Amino acid sequence: MTTNIALTNISFNFLRGSHQFLELILDNINSSVLLLNNRMELISFNNAFLAMFPKNKDKDLIYIRCGEAIGCAYQVEEQKDCGKTSKCRNCELRLSAISTYLNNTTTFRKKSPAHFMLSVTKRWT
Repeated sequence: MTTNIALTNISFNFLRGSHQFLELILDNINSSVLLLNNRMELISFNNAFLAMFPKNKDKDLIYIRCGEAIGCAYQVEEQKDCGKTSKCRNCELRLSAISTYLNNTTTFRKKSPAHFMLSVTKRWT
């Protein structure tokens, strides 16, 4: 009996650095997914992210700080950059992302109280 498993594995090697392949994978995940660089800027996200945070769905969000992209209420209310508000030091999203970079750990299903601005007049917690 022969199989094509080796051929299949070889054929996917060219996709390792493919941004389009990454987008295809991310857009087929129903949960909101965002990838951040070490400056907390979005470098990739999926359609579920845009559905969950529709405030900026028509803007180019690449290299926008996370809090600004998701409409962090503290960033909006204090009119400061993401990372510089009075609440950023204790932001679970920020702490989880930093931990990922520093400790090579993951955060899975951690609940965090967060406040988002879905529009100019409506605040969602």
